[in-house]
Parts: sequence; C-alpha cells; structure tokens
Amino acid sequence: MADPHDLFFSYRTARKDEVAPLIAALEARGLRVWQDVQRVDHGASISDAVRAGLASSRALLAYWSADYPESRICLWELTLATVLAERAGSGSARVGLLCAPGVGYNDVTGPIKDSKAFSADDGVEATADQIAAWLSGLRGDNGDQRRLGELGPVSGVRWVPHRRVGSTRFVGREAELWELHGHLRAGEHVVISGRSTSQAQLRGMAGLGKSLTALEYANRFEAAWPGGIFVLDAGKQDPGRVLSDLASAIGVLDDVPPADRAAAARRKLADKAEPYLWLVDNLPLGMTQKQAEAWL
Repeated sequence: MADPHDLFFSYRTARKDEVAPLIAALEARGLRVWQDVQRVDHGASISDAVRAGLASSRALLAYWSADYPESRICLWELTLATVLAERAGSGSARVGLLCAPGVGYNDVTGPIKDSKAFSADDGVEATADQIAAWLSGLRGDNGDQRRLGELGPVSGVRWVPHRRVGSTRFVGREAELWELHGHLRAGEHVVISGRSTSQAQLRGMAGLGKSLTALEYANRFEAAWPGGIFVLDAGKQDPGRVLSDLASAIGVLDDVPPADRAAAARRKLADKAEPYLWLVDNLPLGMTQKQAEAWL
C-alpha cells in the first residue's frame, strides 16, 4: 500500500487551479493530501495510481463543481469511498462534500448529501480549518486509524466469466444506481427492510440502457461484492446448467462427477463468507413463475 494520506481529494482535472490554494492550506496544517494531477477525466480505465491513492487515504473529499457529476472517474472515486465506509460501519463519516463557489447544497445528488458538508464560499483559510477539524475528529473516532484500503477491496474483485466494462462515457442515473444498491443490500437489514432476500429488477423498453446501467452498477459498486460478480445471460444460458457450468470458477474440483457439480457449486456459494452479485441479463418477456424461480 502507498504511503499513508489523511485525505483523497476528488475533483475534475479542469478545476485544479481552483482547488490548489485549499490543498496548499491543508498541507500547511500538516495534512497529507493525495491528488491525481495527471488524470484524464474520460480515461477508459481507472489507473493503478488512483486505486493506490484511495487505498492509502483515511477519507475522501469531493469537490462538487457543476461539472463533477459529468465525470465517470470522479463518481467512481466517490462511490468506492462511500461503499468502503458503508462496509466498515462508518456510514458516511469518511466522505466529505465541498461545494464549489456558486454551487448550492440542493445541487448535489446521491447519498453524498448525508456526508460532512463544507462550502468553498467560506474562504480558503476558514474552509481548511473546518476540513482539518473534521479529519482530526476522524482520527479520534475510537482510535480507528484504518485507511480506506483496509476497510474493503479497492481492486481485485473477481468477475466470472470476465470483467464487463460497459461504456466508459456512462454518466447520470445516480439516483437509480443508489436505489438499486439499496435493494440489493436490503437482505442484510431484514429487521428494517422486512426482506430476507436481496434482489432487484431493472425493466423497461428495449434500448433504454438497462444492461448498461446494470454493468455500470457492478463496476462502480464492485467493492460491495468482494465474493465476486457473476455475469449471466438468460438468452444464451440454461438456468439448470449455470451452476454446473460455473463450478470450476467457483472452486469445485475437476474430479467431482458431472452429476454432482451443480450441488457442489451451490455448497461453495453457500459457504462464501463475503457477499457476491449475480447479474442476469436478457430475461425473456413473459416468463412464468417457475422460469423466474429457476434463475432466482
């Protein structure tokens, strides 16, 4: 893991001149700030440097400018930090929001609104003092000195059969993605949600981007599923054979007889200590209850 940092500063590259004075003020207060000064906002992949920076930091601060939600990479950084804090039971305490000049709190979308909020309109020195106090409070939170990379996986989540990127230019649908995440994690809070299962269905007319949205969710929220992400195609695969076909990927030894492989795969999944995600695409129109249950 990289050298430890107090703060990962997430912002649009085009805004670097705006945030430079604040970063200098934070560093003058003895804080170690990670920033990616060479990032290309619309790059096809998240660089190893960004992942390492997130893993080495104790908290993330999002500089919410008007164009922040137009950057897929910024949203990925923000979501990952929020999911890691969620997994650690920290709520949104490790994620901060800094509204750019002229941006109001009501302009912000998603659960970031539940985070510690600051306004750049307060001036550099005052804002730096407020952020330093926030980070100091985190430092004293039950003595928890863990970095984000110690709360959960920043990378390395396995995709079966392979990772699907979707579109590198996907932005928007923030509310829908977080609503989807809430449905998929509902089974973990059965007393509150009244649900013992964690399932969600994206539906709509052809061409609206259901598959793309599902893939974007899996990519952006993969830290919530350290047990792996399984991408299935109901249009090409038989639900009765899925477990047998995936047995080797799940960890079933090759010497297990074909007739027993599905049952062995089911036991492997049941024994997983970490949550995993099934993503089933192309469910046919007019499915019967029995056909749906085969996939569930």
